[in-house]
Amino acid sequence: LPPDGVLRIMVGDRHSLLEAAREAGAEARKGLLGYTPAAALVFACVSRDLVLGGHADLHSEELAAVREGLQADVPLFGCLTFGQIGTIGPGLPQFHSKSIQVCAFSSVSTV
Repeated sequence: LPPDGVLRIMVGDRHSLLEAAREAGAEARKGLLGYTPAAALVFACVSRDLVLGGHADLHSEELAAVREGLQADVPLFGCLTFGQIGTIGPGLPQFHSKSIQVCAFSSVSTV
């Protein structure tokens, strides 16, 4: 690790990753400022599969957790990724593995 590098170790299990998916959905819903979600984009790191157990219903459970957080049975679009690049607060972009991001859209234009 370089002298000015940052390393964060993720400690989690199946339950905590599903809870994170619920929380990501809930945070996306908050961003709608009271409007009802109409659809959402979901980007999840494919390595979450290793922690979640790799069984056939894995992605269905994870997407159900996202919908639970959104409090709406809406269409979900997205893909599995090889991690994401972004920041946590101010600072340089970092590589994040085993993460999930949700972006919700309402059917109401706020522009």
